[in-house]
Amino acid sequence: MDPVSSRRTKRATGADSAARQRVIREIDQALKSGRVSVSDLDRLLRTRRGRHDRPSAASLLYALGAVVAFCGLAMAYATVFSDLPRVMQITTPFVFPVVALAVSILLARRHLGWQSEVAGLVGCIALAGASAVSIASSGWVDTARQGAGLTAAAAALSAAVGVGLYFGIRSMRLAWLYVPPAVGVCVGCLAYVVGVPVSAIGWVVLGEAAMAAGVAWHFVARDRRVCEYAGIWALLGAYAAVFLAATTGNFDHLTIWHVILAVVVAGAFVVAGARDIDAMMWIAALGGAWWVIMIAIIVGSATSAALAVVLAGVALAVLGLVVTRLRRAQHVDHAL
Repeated sequence: MDPVSSRRTKRATGADSAARQRVIREIDQALKSGRVSVSDLDRLLRTRRGRHDRPSAASLLYALGAVVAFCGLAMAYATVFSDLPRVMQITTPFVFPVVALAVSILLARRHLGWQSEVAGLVGCIALAGASAVSIASSGWVDTARQGAGLTAAAAALSAAVGVGLYFGIRSMRLAWLYVPPAVGVCVGCLAYVVGVPVSAIGWVVLGEAAMAAGVAWHFVARDRRVCEYAGIWALLGAYAAVFLAATTGNFDHLTIWHVILAVVVAGAFVVAGARDIDAMMWIAALGGAWWVIMIAIIVGSATSAALAVVLAGVALAVLGLVVTRLRRAQHVDHAL
């Protein structure tokens, strides 16, 4: 490189460094003054990262091919599974999640974000399948409580894997995918093992959902992602509690669970509108449809069925108006 080009390169590098320092000082001042919050900055950075981490057609084909090949190997393994000794039937199913999780970590080390998370998702599904196959083929399940105990152990393993993935590849999405459902299943199974009646398991799961809602409330102004993930799992946990109660109780008349579902859905709509969480909005909509079906089962073919549906429609319309206003206010705040 000639001297003139070298001096120009040094001046350009110095100018870029000065510009970066100036931007850092401005961001620091905005954070200290409160004009910009940490969650706003995190959202901006995630948006910019997402623009540069969009999957291309070729990368999608690579990922799809790898997943299909992985599934093909699992199908080939299933054809010879019954001929394996019992020890191998118990242990070898875990080879598949180990391979998928190892690939996830390797891709994360190469800074391939979405590919790493896809591999981690495949590993999550493979781990659940391997646990089920291993428990079924172990011959250790003679009673429902023994099955619940082994399921709790498998769920605890899944939760530990999720925590390890978070510290290993710093994927919050995978951590929230693994840990909350695994903890929910583990606690529910342990409650059954220690003698909690099946009819009361729904209340245990509802308590876990309430704890997730508390986590979401705690992080509402501190970390937007944690608030979103915890809120979504709180909503799904409440749905699971209502479903468990429905499978063990008589829902052909009005119960406290109908009221709980209505309150949860309405609250989810309001929170989703206030915090601009689209995923929670859609999940809440599914819960609202479920609630309407449950109410229709109660009223049956009586004349009051039409009035009940009309009242439900009016309530949903009013709730939609409230959500619209909340979202509009949220967008105005972001614009300012």
